[in-house]
Amino acid sequence: MSPRRSSRTPKPVLKPEINPEIEEKIKKRKASVSNGKNKATKKVKNEEPEIEEEEETPARSVEFRFIGDPIPKEVAVARWPDRYVPELIEQIKEENTKRIKRGAKEDELEEIMEVKSHYSKAFVDGIEYNLNDDAHVLSDKPASPFICKIIEFFETVDNEAYFKAQWYYRITDTVCRDAVRKLKSDKCKEEELDVESQFMEEFDPENQLIEEFDVENKSKELQDAELKKKNKKNKSKNKPKIDHTVHLHPKRIFISEVKDNNPLELLLGKVTITRIASNVDLKTKEEKIAKCDYYYDMKYELPYKSFVSIPLEDTNESATSSGESGLSTVGGVCESATSSGASDLSLLDLYCGCGAMSTGLTLGAEVGGVNLVTRWAVDVNVFACQTLELNHPETKVRNECAEDFLSLLKEWQRLVNQYVPSDGSNSIVQGSEDLEEVEEAEEVSPGEFVVESFVGISFGDPKVNAANLQAKDDDKIKATEIFFKVRWSGYDSTEDTWEPYKGLSNCEDKVREFVRMGHRSKLLPLP
Repeated sequence: MSPRRSSRTPKPVLKPEINPEIEEKIKKRKASVSNGKNKATKKVKNEEPEIEEEEETPARSVEFRFIGDPIPKEVAVARWPDRYVPELIEQIKEENTKRIKRGAKEDELEEIMEVKSHYSKAFVDGIEYNLNDDAHVLSDKPASPFICKIIEFFETVDNEAYFKAQWYYRITDTVCRDAVRKLKSDKCKEEELDVESQFMEEFDPENQLIEEFDVENKSKELQDAELKKKNKKNKSKNKPKIDHTVHLHPKRIFISEVKDNNPLELLLGKVTITRIASNVDLKTKEEKIAKCDYYYDMKYELPYKSFVSIPLEDTNESATSSGESGLSTVGGVCESATSSGASDLSLLDLYCGCGAMSTGLTLGAEVGGVNLVTRWAVDVNVFACQTLELNHPETKVRNECAEDFLSLLKEWQRLVNQYVPSDGSNSIVQGSEDLEEVEEAEEVSPGEFVVESFVGISFGDPKVNAANLQAKDDDKIKATEIFFKVRWSGYDSTEDTWEPYKGLSNCEDKVREFVRMGHRSKLLPLP
């Protein structure tokens, strides 16, 4: 790929939920900056921006390009299906629509881009980058660039070069930013910072902070009063000093699951990041820290504004560095790949309620080094399903009775056995090309509806199933066959309808495509 040059002036990264005065200052600053798209988009949620004056980053010329041939289309589709498969792209659009209805902001939506090809290497300003490298990314503060792991290199249909970043957070980027600023300042109240000092003074057995004096001719009350007075007088000048920033190591960062797309030319340089287990001794930890640019030992959960421990790796390999991270990316999803063989397990939560039990199991499994993910959940209570779906958008939640769901799994297994090759090959690309040839050969009669794709599956008509949930046992209509949710050619998602499988005998190719795609994306659980 031929090199390109970019002259950019980055815009400041704005934070949501700011008061009008701060917003006005930001608007004034923003007016003096160019309106170009080239800026890093790291998410810092619900945290007010600093009000200090920021130095504008001068524009600079950057040479960048991808290296080598594109990744073969079949490999790219298998690894990043959400970039190429139309049905998955449509699902992302629908999920974004749901999030908007829930009040999500624009920066909380998943960005959809038309991708032409993926690459494994890139060149920016004389530096070669590979997938899974850690790097600095241009930010609005030159002295404090963003930090990320590169998990994708891709080119759009408009010939624009991008990379997808998985972000690391400094402590000042998290919910602790105000507390950190307070700790570093001299404005903290003594009772907030010097608890340890007060404890030492109150319970010092040798009374070293109190001057010696003669107590032979004094009453007990007077002795106590003078002791208290002298103790208070000498408190400020004699108490031991505590370093309250001892845990704010400048190299310490926190990995997150926040990922987004950024222009390739924003990369500034490679860094070395080491993962350090929480159980290593101090000497070993200091040695590892000295050899890296940054280290992390915890994960920052942005949606919950919390810090969580990362499952321990094998004691012989407690840390991994850039390019050998304990987090690997497969299909755009970050998965644990610890050297101890800690496995990724998928959980089906029947009678899930609001998801408290499965959430507890997930957190408990992390302690044991197992990455347990609730991928599917089923419950008859519509409000419980809505709550779980809101709190856990990564979970496929179904509002139906467990009996119908079990029947659906049996039918799904039959469809997988019929349409997915037994040798394990499941090429969506080949299937899509075959379908395009069939569609070109077919002629559509006037007034005839054409199936564009299937976007859902259910055992029984979902409308009837919903009515059954409210009906008495004697009034329930028993489901007997599967239904597909049909997306009609020339119509949008608001015109989707549920159709019985037996009425779709002319759509076997579409059924095959849906089953293969669903099997690959784990639409439903199978043993």
